Amino acid sequence: MSTRTFEEIGCLKGATYAVVDVETTGTSATYGNIIEIGIIRIEDGVVTDTYQTLIQPNRPLLQVITSITGITDRDLEDAPTFEEVSGRIEELLKDAIFVAHNAPFDYSFVKSEFKRLGIVWNTKSLCTVKVSRKLYANEKAHNLDALIARHQLPMENRHRAYDDAFALVAFLASAASELGEPIVRTAIANVLGNRALPAALDPALVKDLPHAPGIYIFYGSEDDVLYVGKSIDIKTRVMSHFSADRRTGKERTLCEAVTYIEYEETSGELSALLLESIRIKELVPIYNRKLRKAKKLAVATSSTNEHGYKHASVAYRDEFSESDFGSTEGVFRTASQGKTALKEAAKEYELCPKLLGIENGSGPCFQYQLGKCLGACLAKEDPASYNKRFETAFAKRRIRSWPFTGAMMLPEDPTAEEGMVYVIDQWRIRKTLSYTADGYDEEDVESEFDYDSYRILSKHLLRADVRAKLVPYSSIRS
Repeated sequence: MSTRTFEEIGCLKGATYAVVDVETTGTSATYGNIIEIGIIRIEDGVVTDTYQTLIQPNRPLLQVITSITGITDRDLEDAPTFEEVSGRIEELLKDAIFVAHNAPFDYSFVKSEFKRLGIVWNTKSLCTVKVSRKLYANEKAHNLDALIARHQLPMENRHRAYDDAFALVAFLASAASELGEPIVRTAIANVLGNRALPAALDPALVKDLPHAPGIYIFYGSEDDVLYVGKSIDIKTRVMSHFSADRRTGKERTLCEAVTYIEYEETSGELSALLLESIRIKELVPIYNRKLRKAKKLAVATSSTNEHGYKHASVAYRDEFSESDFGSTEGVFRTASQGKTALKEAAKEYELCPKLLGIENGSGPCFQYQLGKCLGACLAKEDPASYNKRFETAFAKRRIRSWPFTGAMMLPEDPTAEEGMVYVIDQWRIRKTLSYTADGYDEEDVESEFDYDSYRILSKHLLRADVRAKLVPYSSIRS
């Protein structure tokens, strides 16, 4: 174990901190394990104990983990299990503020390892990413590599637990030396936050919230559903609602009305996004407006007229079919919003208001008389040039045609050994597959086309890194 330490870290006086870093088998604390942990315990500004150990995860490592950390399966052959070292880890973390870089990640893995042993562990956490952002707001990057380079922090073995934890202590000491201890202490206090829970909310409910992806539901005094939210870290997100510096206006009114909290964990961020959309439509929360299900949506559709020009119109619709994909130029909550969007497109891209259905009458459009329409209404402009601007104007709003020949399998996290896979066809989720090392369960999903789900899925599926990992699913029937 490394013997490097500090005589005193003045900005950490007045409390007990445990600076922690973990190396893991993957990104999911629910399914993954810790393979190395490093802890530096600091009491009243003085390092009082340090600890470092490899941990046997009882599963082979993915090659990508070995390439990042340098830790191999052979290195872990004689390593203790988490259970064997849990007592020592508990001792180091007892009554201490948990400090880590991107703290929710490290915290969730430690909590999950304890949970598997039947140990309930909770403590306040401090994220040094947030501390860096408070202290160095003008800097763009705040990952650990950026901090190491910017502050010239000591580093022997990057992505090894004790070395990374040591770098965090060195960062806080360096920042205190550069900016002054009072400024760093103030930043730490701000990140920890002054949180005031609603008077009618049982603190135990908040204490038991997981540091895991999923959704949370706020209830009021009459069991009214107030709000549904989602996060990759449920507890951190819920606590952010109750931070004193956030509770103003509508946020304050919402928080003061909360009497009960429910949550649902998911296997990752995509599942949380989809579940949030579903629950909002089911529960119709008072403070969620954008994702509520509308009885009908205003839809802008396009076609080509006899002269070869693209034109559009807005009308209310209550359902979509696959034939609508590619010709639906935008979806809006009201027809008024749709017409406003068409007017903005006409102005920005010099499109003809008549061809967009927002101006009537015979002869040229009014914009042509002002020199702001290039004559499409009189068939004077080249249709190809006009249609190119039309396509550009609605590119971000358009419901795209399904870009694959059939159904595709989308894993929540392709690197995870356990998790969720979605089978998607024509922007609809048709099946879900939950898998573990022992096998998988398949469940059919009868879902209609939903515009909010489409926006979530299209944004995700059309990313190049995600498309590269999609797998065809040929057995699904339309």
